[in-house]
Amino acid sequence: MELDLTSEEIIVLTGLLKRYSESGVFAIEDQAEQRALWNLECVLEKVVGNLYEGEWSEVLNSAQNSLRDETGTSAAFEKENGRIALWLELSDIQFILSEWRKVSENEPESTKENWGKLSFRCNSALYKAGLK
Repeated sequence: MELDLTSEEIIVLTGLLKRYSESGVFAIEDQAEQRALWNLECVLEKVVGNLYEGEWSEVLNSAQNSLRDETGTSAAFEKENGRIALWLELSDIQFILSEWRKVSENEPESTKENWGKLSFRCNSALYKAGLK
């Protein structure tokens, strides 16, 4: 398959993807990135119509499942498991981690496990954001 992109679009998109790979944050920092994404979307729309038959949502879900790592997650998986998105300030995460360190050894095992899960998720969020 060939994608009809200009060299400028390829360079801008590569820069955007490299930044995402390094930081774990997908954010448009320049209007040129938005334009390159729109142009890529147009090119893909021309191609994607020949790749599937049926309902788009079903085809997309199937494609996501085939590309996802075994340990990967999705919004649907998180929702099915009772999890919701929660946006916290860095100071909120630091507070949670400082409280986790105060959990007494005398606490019930279930309390320590809950704090451990919360601490793990906080540390994971910091790592994904490129923060320590």
